[in-house]
Amino acid sequence: MIGGSRFRLLLVVLPIVACGLLWVALPAGTQEVVGTRSDSCLKCHEEMGGKYLKLVQDFKNSKHWEYGLGCIDCHGGDSTSNDVAVAMDPAIGFIGKPDRAIVIELCGKCHSDAAYMKKFSSMRTDQVELYKTSVHGKRFFEDGDTKVAVCIDCHSGHLITDSHNPTSSTNKANIPQTCGKCHADGALMSLYGISSTIPSDYMAGWHGQLFFDKKEIAAPVCTDCHGYHGAAPPGVESIHLVCGSCHLRTEQFYAQGAHNEAFKSKGLPRCITCHDNHKLVRPDDSLFLSKSKGGCLVCRSEGTAEYAVIQEMSSTNKEIQGFYDDAVQLVIETEKTTHLSMGEMTPKVEAVRTKLLTARVMQHAADKTLIEGNLTEAKTAFDEIQKFTLNLIDRGKSAKRKVLLLGGFLFFYGLVMLYYTKIVLANR
Repeated sequence: MIGGSRFRLLLVVLPIVACGLLWVALPAGTQEVVGTRSDSCLKCHEEMGGKYLKLVQDFKNSKHWEYGLGCIDCHGGDSTSNDVAVAMDPAIGFIGKPDRAIVIELCGKCHSDAAYMKKFSSMRTDQVELYKTSVHGKRFFEDGDTKVAVCIDCHSGHLITDSHNPTSSTNKANIPQTCGKCHADGALMSLYGISSTIPSDYMAGWHGQLFFDKKEIAAPVCTDCHGYHGAAPPGVESIHLVCGSCHLRTEQFYAQGAHNEAFKSKGLPRCITCHDNHKLVRPDDSLFLSKSKGGCLVCRSEGTAEYAVIQEMSSTNKEIQGFYDDAVQLVIETEKTTHLSMGEMTPKVEAVRTKLLTARVMQHAADKTLIEGNLTEAKTAFDEIQKFTLNLIDRGKSAKRKVLLLGGFLFFYGLVMLYYTKIVLANR
């Protein structure tokens, strides 16, 4: 009878021997390492090196590879044959590098098939239809223009990755560069009468500064305003709806004001007439009395009734800004002076800031009475902060006085005890 230890050894060795025999018995070409796939396309392109190796590397880092797709799913042919003539035979569907004219159809073959796509993810399957509604799609399908952006221009041909991947060409942080590949190309954009400075204008504008310099991920990039597959430039009549999708309250107050109807009657686009679209002017209170882009005095002259309203709104906002700045400084100085936390006043400070932001939103109605209430409420909140801080400072000063008195008493007591000790020692 086999001993227990020998029996356990056999249990380990026998499966290994069996797998080895099976490996030797397998037909040539099927002895693949676990986790790899038999694909003559990949093997040849890896051996060719250079750009061909790079294509293989990109593909192996893509979602298509992750989901089990191979070269033939897009390029056709026979990836099981090592005979180039067979593997790349047009008679069995080999198309090589797809012509731009068939890229949409090729990608849509899978991405428009709901039943097929359910196997892999919950991605929408109407993207081709959306693309057809875009400026890109209309030029492609209606005009036969293959120079416009198609799937591979935005998603790349082989390195197709999830948009959540920071390195993806469709990740939000990379969208301006992805769109800029075409839109910064002067020769290409000249064919359509479009400025090639749009990407650089965006980067220099306030939205671009917020997104890239200040790392405000909520700031918009190209696709937030223009859309993805259904990309289209907002028209004069719809631009305020695009801006209003983020700046909802601003758009609502603007709709109440006189500028709304005046701009419509003159055929001027709302929002961007003052703020610009791509090279967005940073909105601040200095624009009230400015003649530069976005400034109120571009259209209004001194001495008019409208100028008086502008002055009052400017003054109101400056006062609220002053209350906020003073509130912040009070908190800092009080904590420094008293060494006590002012956390209790944080909601009050934020209340003043909220009133400042609210006033800046309401000013789009061009009605000075709307923002005056914010000044009153901001002053009330500031007065509470000031009262609290002054009281805390007084308490702090009082505590310091008590500590000093106690310290003085202890010092005097120490001197007395020292003198007393010397007398005692002297009399021994």
